[in-house]
Amino acid sequence: MNKSHLYLIRATRYVSVLLFLINGSLQAQSTNSERIDSLKKELQNAKDIESEIDILNELSYSALDIDYNLSQEYSQKALSLSEKNGYDIGKATALYNMSLHAFQLGSYDSTYVYCEQALIISQESGNKVLSAKIMNRLGVTYQTLGNRKRALSNYLSALRIFEDDNDKGGVAAVCNKLGIFYETQQEYDKALKYYQKALDYHQRIGGPRQQAIVINNIGVVYHKTQQLDKALEHYQRSKALLIKTGDSINISIRDINIGKIHKEWKDYDSASVYLTSALKACEASGNKNLQLYTLNQLGETKIGKSEFDSAFTYLQRALRLAAETGEKEVAPEIYRNLSNTYYGLRRFKDAYDANVAYHHLKDSLFNIERSHDIAEIEAKYRVSEKEKEISLLKSQSEKKDIILYSSITGLVLFLILIILIVNDYKRRSRASRLINEKNEELNRQRISELLKEQQLKSIHGKLEGQENERKRIAKELHDGIGGTLASIKLNLQKVKDERLTDLINDIDKACEEVRTVSHNLAPPAFFNSALTDIIRDFVEKSLNRHKINVNLEFYPEKTLNNISTDLQVDLYRIVQELVTNITKHAEASHVEITITAHDHIINLIVEDDGKGYIPSQNIKGIGLQNISSRVNALNGIIHFDSKPGRGTAVSIDIPYQHWNFSTRQVELRDGINA
Repeated sequence: MNKSHLYLIRATRYVSVLLFLINGSLQAQSTNSERIDSLKKELQNAKDIESEIDILNELSYSALDIDYNLSQEYSQKALSLSEKNGYDIGKATALYNMSLHAFQLGSYDSTYVYCEQALIISQESGNKVLSAKIMNRLGVTYQTLGNRKRALSNYLSALRIFEDDNDKGGVAAVCNKLGIFYETQQEYDKALKYYQKALDYHQRIGGPRQQAIVINNIGVVYHKTQQLDKALEHYQRSKALLIKTGDSINISIRDINIGKIHKEWKDYDSASVYLTSALKACEASGNKNLQLYTLNQLGETKIGKSEFDSAFTYLQRALRLAAETGEKEVAPEIYRNLSNTYYGLRRFKDAYDANVAYHHLKDSLFNIERSHDIAEIEAKYRVSEKEKEISLLKSQSEKKDIILYSSITGLVLFLILIILIVNDYKRRSRASRLINEKNEELNRQRISELLKEQQLKSIHGKLEGQENERKRIAKELHDGIGGTLASIKLNLQKVKDERLTDLINDIDKACEEVRTVSHNLAPPAFFNSALTDIIRDFVEKSLNRHKINVNLEFYPEKTLNNISTDLQVDLYRIVQELVTNITKHAEASHVEITITAHDHIINLIVEDDGKGYIPSQNIKGIGLQNISSRVNALNGIIHFDSKPGRGTAVSIDIPYQHWNFSTRQVELRDGINA
């Protein structure tokens, strides 16, 4: 078998596992949210401690795709209560949920430890269904780590238990994973057998999403065996089922598969349509690995159409994503396609360099594969030599006294028993140590989060108090001092004395100052006016009064006006404080103010051409402290840039997804190949 063929096999396996993990990460978030709400109500009415633990474990499992930290919190609480009350099934279930957390983080050693602990407890308790679930998870873990023998053993053990218990959903899930297992081993007949069995069970249970996933997997097998018509038929069947569910990412995976078939048929126009549609869905979801794979496919398609400029654009994007994600399996193919693109563009030196990079990366992967093969050969050789040694010892022992033979055998068995006991003790100690270390780490993280939360509450309370005090002072100024000055002015106007004219003018100015201070202290009416209009009105009035020119820009105004009211108040106060500082201290003639919203970040920049200052000498001012407090409370970043005689620039970045709303990718734990 040559290097190119080995590389092709490895790349094919990688793509299967990549799409398996992506496809497996999808589940209906709304269903889980409804389930969590229902379970929270049940938790409040739990009849006993065991019911409470069971509900906590259900909450942990349901919340894993929606709020990872909350899921961990539920499982930790369930584990603690189970250990305290001696509830073994609750403890085993909590450990199983913790293995799902570890697997999501890519910590496969921890996944193994949690699963082994959970399996021992569930088997001792006689809970076969839970044991089967844990074995299924161990199978996925071993397959991810490349231990095929142990992966297959756990899959088959789980399948027997589910079949004996007539658990149709469990049987379907394990059969699907067995299909994936045999597909990665290129045993396609066995893969089809298990995929078909999984499909039969899913059709009995119902649910279009799982049926669509298995039908797609059958299409992948036909695709790999070059039965392209059958593959296309299954991809289209799978996509038709998914359209009913609105599962855009899974639909995009089908579009990728369909696009690849059209590409292999050299129908590049159709391939471009499907792959472009898939790329948009991948970009919307933020899944970089799937974007990378799709971009490379689009690059190959454009090369087939001799559209080398477009191919270069797609492949450069793919290369940047490969560097960003650290992906090494598809990277050689990207360089190979880049080499062909450069050649088409007649950039022969670049084509040569890309080809060198391609062969270098391909050889690196080949060497990794070769080292695995050598290790396997060495292991087989050691086994063979051991068998020869045992055969020789057996031949010699037959010539010795039967009592001596029995003694030696007994001693060997005794030593083996001791070794097994020591190894088991070490394994259990290591597992216990890892669990304790993980618990300590989680506790430290929780304490840190609580301290930060308390600090933020303190800052918010302080700011809320300042806002209330502003309202009170504004009312006192307007109703008290303002009213008194107005009354004095009216009384003075009744006195017909020209000498009082200057005094009345001074009172007018005082009234105007009181009115301005009062309006500045009072919070603006954000419910009646747009944030941008309120800021524009305040800035123009404040700066025009001091004969300071201003250039004010908002982008996009619609987004800025739709952020939460609390954030609008804070943003207005920050601008108000900065503008007030300029009018009081800067001696400026021109001010630039820009407020933009992009990628869930609000950026505020205020620049003036005033006299400037040394930031380290002015940061203790009350105004700047107020600004810094507000920015810190919003998890923002503030930067001052000023030098004497050069003016001042203030830049502030505030994240606003926490104040409005945000969505995130929902991932399914027990994923299916695609």
